[in-house]
Amino acid sequence: MTKNLVTEDGIELTPELIAKMADEAENGFPNSILERAEGRPWEHDPKSQKS
Repeated sequence: MTKNLVTEDGIELTPELIAKMADEAENGFPNSILERAEGRPWEHDPKSQKS
């Protein structure tokens, strides 16, 4: 039995997408701009932050 993986916002994580994301990570995210974040950003709700 195969399990469908779906993100919280409804994106299906296919084997092809997972392989693409792994390849990008292994290559250092070549088309991304990465910035340091204070603390643990995944513990904060961005919708509740003031602009």
